[in-house]
Amino acid sequence: MKTRAKSVKGVSVGMLLLASGCATLPTMNLMHKASIASTYPAKGGLVVEKFLDNRPEDEKRHAQKIEGQLTPQIWSGETSPEVLMFLQKVIEGEATRTRLFTVGQGDYVMSGKVSSLKVDRTCTVFRYIFSFFDFPTARATVVYDVSLAKKGETVFTKRISHIKSTTYWSQKELAWTLSRISDISSGVLDEAITESIKLLFDDIAKQVK
Repeated sequence: MKTRAKSVKGVSVGMLLLASGCATLPTMNLMHKASIASTYPAKGGLVVEKFLDNRPEDEKRHAQKIEGQLTPQIWSGETSPEVLMFLQKVIEGEATRTRLFTVGQGDYVMSGKVSSLKVDRTCTVFRYIFSFFDFPTARATVVYDVSLAKKGETVFTKRISHIKSTTYWSQKELAWTLSRISDISSGVLDEAITESIKLLFDDIAKQVK
């Protein structure tokens, strides 16, 4: 009987992994809800250019499937709006809200390149055997290089690297759809992006005169 039980358990795990391989991840809907609590002395007018995309290909792959892998699973391959455009809009919105810059025109131009901008989900084999023993993690990684120029002269450069994660009880996934998990992950990404921008703005406020 023990051998049969192990066999049934093994088949169950295999079926779960196989079934997950058939699931296409939904488009991640990005919404900016986080915010920077600080305000800064005003620097002037700013134009924010869309950053160059230097991410690895696995971060940009659309219609990704959960391929039965335990870790990691990238959930942000396809987003709405497009993730680099979202980053640009959040920078502009927070620059205005924190009063650091007036966005739209002026002496300053911000440009940059993104090395990583993703959310991945990590779980263990316990997720597929004893779900209440596992605590999956949704982790957002944000890495980009920034250059700020004033009247054509570079006055500030910085590499920003920030990680934000949330862990939840895997039992909750029994009642969650893929879209619901994607929404949780998009919230983590928004928070990571916003926190990374605060790191950027803190340094600009101190170093740019």
